Amino acid sequence: MSLAVVMGLIATLMFGWVVWSWYELKTVDEPAYTVAERKSEYEIRIYKPYITVQVTMPEAGEYFDNQAFRKLFKYITGFNVSKNKIPMTVPVFQSAGQSIKMTAPVLTDSRPHITTMAFVMPAHFTFKNTPIPQDKSLEVIQNPERKVAVLRFGWYPSEKRALLYMQKLHNLLIQDGIPFTSTKIARYNPPFAFPLLMRNEIWAELK
Repeated sequence: MSLAVVMGLIATLMFGWVVWSWYELKTVDEPAYTVAERKSEYEIRIYKPYITVQVTMPEAGEYFDNQAFRKLFKYITGFNVSKNKIPMTVPVFQSAGQSIKMTAPVLTDSRPHITTMAFVMPAHFTFKNTPIPQDKSLEVIQNPERKVAVLRFGWYPSEKRALLYMQKLHNLLIQDGIPFTSTKIARYNPPFAFPLLMRNEIWAELK
């Protein structure tokens, strides 16, 4: 096989990877929101009420807890009382499950490892019609309308990078005098998406 053929195959695969990643990001549903204010490096959004199904893993030691993800994925693929298959939506939330104090450095009192993970349910789901999980460690949560500060970043959301952007958002909010209560990471892509098209966010819930 000639070098030109090999390079052509590589270019075709790369193009397909980019197109698939773009399509995946554009076609998956996410919670509805309006932008209340745009700052130079972050924005403040108001989200309408939405439903999540979450699992808490108190002993989780990995940044992205695969066991928690498997439990939630199993739920949306039919392991629920109604045996319904539920479309995947974004983002997938990860959080340390602790409030962050409004002091600097703001990350010193929070554990970096993931203890809670949540999937967002499609928009037509309510607390009443969301299928009941068969796995008793999963919990259906009604999230009321909320205001959040959001800092977006790309590429792979490693633990180190996520914590750096979390620290950055905390510092910006403190600098702007905006009080917040807790912070979580929102992931919008599967791990094998094209890195340059990845969308990740840090959400800080505002008081």
